[in-house]
Amino acid sequence: MRGRPAMWTAPAPSAWTRSATGARGAGSATTCWRWPRRCCDRPPREMPMTDPDPAAPDLASRTCTPCAAGTAPHDAATADRMLAGLSGWRMSDEARAITRRFEVKGFAKAVELANLAAWLGNRQGHHPDIAFGWGYCAVTFTTHAAGGLTDNDFICAARLDALLA
Repeated sequence: MRGRPAMWTAPAPSAWTRSATGARGAGSATTCWRWPRRCCDRPPREMPMTDPDPAAPDLASRTCTPCAAGTAPHDAATADRMLAGLSGWRMSDEARAITRRFEVKGFAKAVELANLAAWLGNRQGHHPDIAFGWGYCAVTFTTHAAGGLTDNDFICAARLDALLA
């Protein structure tokens, strides 16, 4: 066989194991195929998004709730009042969606912002429409099931603003 010695053996297991303290050697508690990176030494980060008070006036502290069948959208006056608490967001002419366009430097930052909005939507169970390109990312929230704006749209917009603050 070409490329390796005739008496080739796999490296000792201690070469890719680390203990919780980061020391290598036999009897280590953690086996990591990504050695020498220390990614497996740390416990996974859990980022809970719980709702401490459902009646909280601060939208960013609330959590989205699934829409029940027949959920009615907010009328334009109610949506306008709720939009007043958000900076940089604008409402569509029909009061069916809210949009914010973020200006960033470069394409990579736009992709990162789009990923953040997608992550938030996935965690909240309320997914935005996202458009991005070089130097911008536009995020639009609407509740398709209700045919307009609901509390969930404003909650997600406030949470996105809080993540970016």
